[in-house]
Amino acid sequence: MNLTYNEFHGAKDLSRVKAFLLGREQSRSLADYWTIGKSTVGTYHTIFDSDSSHHKFWSDEKGRYHAYLWLHSESSETIEDAANSWRMMIHPQTRIRTFAETVIACAEEQLLKLANKGKANKTLETVAYGKDTWLASVLTAHGYTRCGALDVYMRRDLSLTIDQPGLVSGYTIRPLDVKTEIVQRAGVQSDAFTGEFEPSAWAIENVERFLRWYRGRGDLDLVAATASGELASFAVFLVDPMTMVGELDPVGTRTTHQRKGLSKAILLSGLHYLKSENMRHVAVRTSIENTPAIRTYESVGFEVVDYLYRYTKT
Repeated sequence: MNLTYNEFHGAKDLSRVKAFLLGREQSRSLADYWTIGKSTVGTYHTIFDSDSSHHKFWSDEKGRYHAYLWLHSESSETIEDAANSWRMMIHPQTRIRTFAETVIACAEEQLLKLANKGKANKTLETVAYGKDTWLASVLTAHGYTRCGALDVYMRRDLSLTIDQPGLVSGYTIRPLDVKTEIVQRAGVQSDAFTGEFEPSAWAIENVERFLRWYRGRGDLDLVAATASGELASFAVFLVDPMTMVGELDPVGTRTTHQRKGLSKAILLSGLHYLKSENMRHVAVRTSIENTPAIRTYESVGFEVVDYLYRYTKT
């Protein structure tokens, strides 16, 4: 397959980007942790949250994307707080060594240009899963060294018994009302992950982007609400009708509503939903340092099956 290198044109390329990300649903041979973000939709957010010059694509003769490169010269929470970083995502039919080497060479060239202009240091960084021996061998051959683990990758078999979600007094678990609760939902997410009670304009747009992704799909945004209608907790459950592996976007709870069992209750509700959608497994990824989240996931049956490692090259 002959692929052509493309500069990214932002919103003009929206349909091609979404089709590319949904490519994970077109092949059973694709590893269910193939995306560079914590989920497919997370990668979708990242692509449209940063400068278009940070994103490079390779397309076929019909203009369809088959490979993606993300460059990040500055420190960012989205990329594990590592400057001068790159991530690549390649569809399985294109995942051959010679092409991967082309993408890596492009990443290094672009980032070193920034480093030589004094905008970044000259230590390059990327990631690979421990079980992805193919990518690890390619990186090692290019002079990268494996460092410590960043994230844990966890899975749960949905054929096993799932406990019924316990009722938490004063709360109801239900789907998000997309017409009236976007700002509230953004507020829960901001409070849970950044400690900011009121959501920023970016946080609201982030939730709206989630909803645009869901349109026409079987994904579910669950919330826990008080009797007065205040949203206290949320979690997103993504379905993949090809691999039959559901995905969990991390659960979040407002600080004033934590330690009441809401996270576990909403997780169990979501697991039952994924099972009803015929998912065979469900996966989640979180920071290796996020012990409370890991323990919560373990309490509903998740097990650690892999680690995401940092690779560096000077």
